[in-house]
Amino acid sequence: MSPTGPSGADDSSALAGLEEFLSPGRVAGVFAVVVAAVFLPVLFANTSFVLRDYSVFGYPLAHYHREVFWSGEIPLWNPLSYAGIPFAAQWNTMVFYPGSLIYLLFPLPWSLSIFCVIHLYLAGLGMYFLVRHWTESGVAGVIAGIAFAFSGLLQNSLMWPNNIAALGWLPWVLWMVQLALARGGRDLIFAILAGSMQMLTGAPEVILFTWLLVGVLWIVEGNLRQTGTRLGIIIASVSVLCAIQLLPFLDLLLISERAGVAQANDWAMDFDGWVNFFAPLYETRTKGIGAYYHDTQAWTHSYFVGVPVIWLSLVALFADRGRRTWAVGGLLLLGTWLAMGADGWLYSIVAKIPPLSMVRYPVKLVIVTTVAFALLAGLGVRALSRGAAIRMPTIVTAVLCGLAFLMIRDVEGPGAVPRSQVMGNLMLRLLLGAGVIVLLPRLLKSKPMDLRILLGVSGILVVDFVTHQPAVQPTIDREWYQQPNPTLATFSEMARAGQTRVHPSKSRQIQNLYSADAPLKDAFLLARISMFNNWNLVEGTAKLNGFYSLWTPEQEQIAQALMVDPQDVPQGLADFLGIEFFSPVENTFEWHHRPSARSIVGIGAAPVQVEAGQTLARLTAADFDPSKTVFVIDESVEAQASSAAVVTNVVRLRDKVYLRAQTDVPTMLTVAQSFHPNWRAEIDGEPVDIHRANLGFQAIVVPAGEHEIVFRYQDRAFAWGRWITLAGLIGLAVAWRREKEK
Repeated sequence: MSPTGPSGADDSSALAGLEEFLSPGRVAGVFAVVVAAVFLPVLFANTSFVLRDYSVFGYPLAHYHREVFWSGEIPLWNPLSYAGIPFAAQWNTMVFYPGSLIYLLFPLPWSLSIFCVIHLYLAGLGMYFLVRHWTESGVAGVIAGIAFAFSGLLQNSLMWPNNIAALGWLPWVLWMVQLALARGGRDLIFAILAGSMQMLTGAPEVILFTWLLVGVLWIVEGNLRQTGTRLGIIIASVSVLCAIQLLPFLDLLLISERAGVAQANDWAMDFDGWVNFFAPLYETRTKGIGAYYHDTQAWTHSYFVGVPVIWLSLVALFADRGRRTWAVGGLLLLGTWLAMGADGWLYSIVAKIPPLSMVRYPVKLVIVTTVAFALLAGLGVRALSRGAAIRMPTIVTAVLCGLAFLMIRDVEGPGAVPRSQVMGNLMLRLLLGAGVIVLLPRLLKSKPMDLRILLGVSGILVVDFVTHQPAVQPTIDREWYQQPNPTLATFSEMARAGQTRVHPSKSRQIQNLYSADAPLKDAFLLARISMFNNWNLVEGTAKLNGFYSLWTPEQEQIAQALMVDPQDVPQGLADFLGIEFFSPVENTFEWHHRPSARSIVGIGAAPVQVEAGQTLARLTAADFDPSKTVFVIDESVEAQASSAAVVTNVVRLRDKVYLRAQTDVPTMLTVAQSFHPNWRAEIDGEPVDIHRANLGFQAIVVPAGEHEIVFRYQDRAFAWGRWITLAGLIGLAVAWRREKEK
């Protein structure tokens, strides 16, 4: 039934006329034009996103994935970071996400920026369809789509390819699951596909919040017995289709430093952080790279939703007594409350409950708040079309804005945004918001409904979101990504072949990258030359740390032990790890050579048994000599020292190590590569045990004689997962055909 206004049939006819014009195809086309116009330099000019995690995390992962893809392999293992770490099993590398083909098939860095913008577009379009389904109003869908896609949080999320992809699928999952629960049939298949697509993006918090929203809406809608079976089918089917990703991820999670550990209460929203919902510069600091930071959290630069969206949300809450509206309003308050972390005491309780205990930063719960605001904005438009009173929502909005004005003060310290700039920005937000508040009721009451007013309202909303901060997503010339790194020429052939490693100075990098006056291009150049975070993947160079979500406790201990001036790293440990080049704290652009460094493969040392908690202290002791000693916990290791043992013909590939070894007595052969249960070793074609050595690395006992030795990474979880996923795809195809024949 179409919504009607207070004046009866004329309003209904006017609304029907506009709704007929706002067909899904027409809205999708216009919205594509708007998104393209907003991101014109990234789509059609020679620029690319660059801010923070985009350039040091997302882009290097995509680059490595693409490189391995075009070599005809699947990137199951990454030998270049943390002395080796699973790659596909990480929850944010998107190795099995079909949308990754955008940047796998088309040239980087352009294609990765396109990937992110496409998913922002997908987010807005999905929210349009969801709210249109809820309200039977294309106008409500358009407003909600803009409110979600251009919100401060989603614009900020363009720096995380996997997060923006998961957010892009979020409203589609909500919409298609609701359709599937109500109608079954083919809608079940569409819901399964949408859920699987989001699951394969590997953004755990976004996925978790999505399914929590699904659960809340399922409960609110009622008919739990009738729809419970369908929901169970959807969840089980998504799990089966995504087994190729989920099984390796769970396998890594069980041995990682996150397993069973509640996360610290870091990076929470301030108690007065609600002001940033409509005053985006409130208590922020700016830096030379163009971003605006909050003092207590740096996960997102913005979670701005704007005055019109807040006003429409209040309209919905004051006018609509439906269970769905109140449920979404409750989620809005709950998400905001939990995002405050310790300031909102409830988080301390909820953070102990699995799977919420995996949410690393409380501020991430503003994802729930942002979704709720967009949904309520759409419901508010419907309420207005039905003649809802706007007096109380307007008064409450004015009171909130007045409180914000009273709270704004000068913030001291480097990069603090002056009060005058915060006030000026807020005044502009209020002016734009007032335009929407005045025009939107007029639009819904016009006879016939005026398309020009709708375009004006939509345009004001887009301008408000796009201009709410001077630079939510600054860009850089694309050629900066494509220029070769001049420092690589100084590395030896062994370093370039991955048989030794480099160790950059992290302390100076952090100081320079995040200083208040560091220009964007200088920060980018410093990050690249010093191989900050994951830039070593682009350069093809191995190092002992990186930027990943999951790693083992042993890898964390080694990384922490190396968090000193590289010149102060214990020499024995540095030799064992194969650190051949390091950059000093004084000058990150210089690389110094260590002549004593050896290959990551060594032979001839004797095993020394130690207790588990003592290994790191023994490794960092001044008398540790990796050529003579290997620390093990396993009592069954029997080998001797040998000065005559040699290793030759070492070939290190991504997930394999080939070599020849010759020894006069049984002795230990070590590989300074992370110990993982998926690694297998063979001597002359016969399997042998790999022992955990020197805290978290690999060693085998080599018998006397000359031998061919192979180490292989064989991901059992992936092997099982791919067959389960294949079976799921076949089952889905059969179900589709049966539904087609009905």
